[in-house]
Amino acid sequence: MTEILIKKDYLKDNLSKQRDRSRHIIIALLAKEESGNQPLTPTVFSYDYSPRHVAAIGSCLPTISLNSKDDLHNLIQQSASLNSKHIFTILSNQIYILFKEETIHDIQHTLQQLIEVIYSKTKLTFRFGVGLAAESKKDARNSFLQAADALKWTPVSHQAVELYQEMHGGILFAGLPEEKAAHYAAKVLSGIPTDEKEELKRLFLTYGEMNKSIEKSAQKLFLHRNTFQYKSNKIQHYTGYDPKIINEYVVLYAAFILDSLCHTENR
Repeated sequence: MTEILIKKDYLKDNLSKQRDRSRHIIIALLAKEESGNQPLTPTVFSYDYSPRHVAAIGSCLPTISLNSKDDLHNLIQQSASLNSKHIFTILSNQIYILFKEETIHDIQHTLQQLIEVIYSKTKLTFRFGVGLAAESKKDARNSFLQAADALKWTPVSHQAVELYQEMHGGILFAGLPEEKAAHYAAKVLSGIPTDEKEELKRLFLTYGEMNKSIEKSAQKLFLHRNTFQYKSNKIQHYTGYDPKIINEYVVLYAAFILDSLCHTENR
């Protein structure tokens, strides 16, 4: 019995040290570039970034309560989804993971499994952003920044796992500072009444998705063609921009997308 208790305490202490080490490594990566010379002697938190690494950040709504963070950490640690060679930590209401020597396809699969496990146990719905591959500390830091942009894009792409490498135009929108994004969206859309904005946004984005076909857009939204046209004209009336003119469509598209991003971040 004494041996069992000693072993149990040893394993518990070892897990605690691993958790602290992972937390320290990831916090150091998320910090700004260090200035000056770095110490040459290794520390307990030294880490080899030369193998291929990929960063991922996960977030959920509603936010995680303080009491449930330890439970979530234990759940992830015990889950078969994450290999023990990967490191992760929970900061604020987000999960930060640094994958080691994994392909993007395998990372996608692992995160999908993790999302399902977390939801089945906690009913928390997570979304993840995934950065580009890195083989140095600087690139690993950039991978986390890319993962953060990919995560911001998930409400627009409707993907549970968004890859930075597949974002295309989303890189421009998600990379904009929130203050500039909010200013641009307000400048273009401020004339739209608040209670109509979401409906007109959905109508506008459907119009673009259907290659600016009024007929197909109306069918997808289960609206009469004339009703769709009437609501579409409201966009021009409120903003002064005509969705039928390509240059003005682009202005409206950027504004609606940035409005969606700002709205999601502030929830």
